[in-house]
Amino acid sequence: MAIYQIPKYKLEELSKKIKHIRNKGVRVTFDIVNDSILVPAPSLGKNVSIECVEADVEGTYIINGWRFVATIEHSSPENIIRVADTALADSIPERYRVAGRECEHCHIRRDRNDTYLVYNEDTAEWKQVGKTCLLNYTSGLNAETCALMSSVMVELMRLNEDVRSGGYSDFYDTTIGWDMNFIKKCAYNYVKEKGYVPQDTKIAFKDDLRKDELSDQGVSDADIDEVTKWLTNASPSDWQRNTKAVWNKNNFEIRDTGYILSAVAIFFRDKARVEAQAKITQNKPQSNYAGEVGDKVSFVVTSVSVIYTRTGGYERHYYEYPVYKMTDENGRIYIWGSSNLVDVEAGYIVKGTIKKLSEFRGEKQTELTRCRVIEGPAENLRGVEHNASTTESEPGSNQKALDDFFKQIEED
Repeated sequence: MAIYQIPKYKLEELSKKIKHIRNKGVRVTFDIVNDSILVPAPSLGKNVSIECVEADVEGTYIINGWRFVATIEHSSPENIIRVADTALADSIPERYRVAGRECEHCHIRRDRNDTYLVYNEDTAEWKQVGKTCLLNYTSGLNAETCALMSSVMVELMRLNEDVRSGGYSDFYDTTIGWDMNFIKKCAYNYVKEKGYVPQDTKIAFKDDLRKDELSDQGVSDADIDEVTKWLTNASPSDWQRNTKAVWNKNNFEIRDTGYILSAVAIFFRDKARVEAQAKITQNKPQSNYAGEVGDKVSFVVTSVSVIYTRTGGYERHYYEYPVYKMTDENGRIYIWGSSNLVDVEAGYIVKGTIKKLSEFRGEKQTELTRCRVIEGPAENLRGVEHNASTTESEPGSNQKALDDFFKQIEED
């Protein structure tokens, strides 16, 4: 079952169509669950609302074990599948997204615009058949009835989409076609300049298209190719597959508006996210290891955070202690935790032994053990400047001062 919102003024016409396909043998459930809701219709005027109903709808057309599922609208490079039996929508095999026009019953390839997808419940078999073979192959399913059922379900989905988006495409001439490449470029411009709010943008774009107020100026074929490549490589989903099929059509129809706009909008969003991440990575100081395993290092802590806690203790006397992530002035990163519950703050001085060299998400980390921590501030060190953070493998006066400092403390 699926819930659809339908304008009330469409009910009489829709009811006649449903009655007609019921008389043809289609089992259609059409239950009104809310007989009066007011839905804003901004495309028709300010403060205008349309009275609608909510209906629970499901249609099934079965004869001799064969069940009509969908009409396949053949287009290049990918088909558009218009589902009539929504209960089986998620089970449709992927191969029909790119299937040719050949009937899988007679195996004759004709220049068909549509074929019919049927499913045998007893054998779990899927078949794509042409109009002529449908009746013979299924021993009863009629192409005309399938087409009627498909058209009714498509109309229900269109009306529901119009109500939820406020578009009401039945007020537009949906038979008019535009060059798809022109529409893609207009959508690219539109979303780039005005942003994207699904319902509002769709309505406004349709209105501007009807008024001939859209522009494709400044958008190159390379820009559109970039969106096409992104859409092709996007994670597979119903939205991605149908959007890709619509995107690759030669001619645009009004009902394609939502797919085209959403493709451009999500492309811009993902591109901005990737660019932002690249900028962060570019500006982030490159970390290096502080030495080799077994080396002793000493440094002044410039920043510190607790990245997780470990459990220490014995028998029933267990407790948690922090594991620190520390940096020095040269951008080196150190990891260390002590069950002795030692506090570490920026400006403290740490001396320890390198236990392990690791890497996390491209960040080189020097893991320490047997550390000694001296409370800062670092300016109190004798002859040691605040930026002292070299290792024993990098000689310098600051490192010598740190070494002398620790040596004197140990002697004391």
